[in-house]
Amino acid sequence: MPPFDPTWPKDVREEWLAHHRTLQTTMALLEKFPNLNPDWPDEVKAKWFESWNELLNRNLVPPAEQ
Repeated sequence: MPPFDPTWPKDVREEWLAHHRTLQTTMALLEKFPNLNPDWPDEVKAKWFESWNELLNRNLVPPAEQ
């Protein structure tokens, strides 16, 4: 992401801030997510990947405007 520029038009500033907040939230959640353990059973590893993808899909896209 480019550095914030307060001279941008209001809509661009608001969009940048929304993406920044989303990124911060995602990073905080990912820090809490357990590391993948290759010793886990395949069933648990598959669930880990499903959960990882769900977490990314939920948090990397800012909410749509109403």
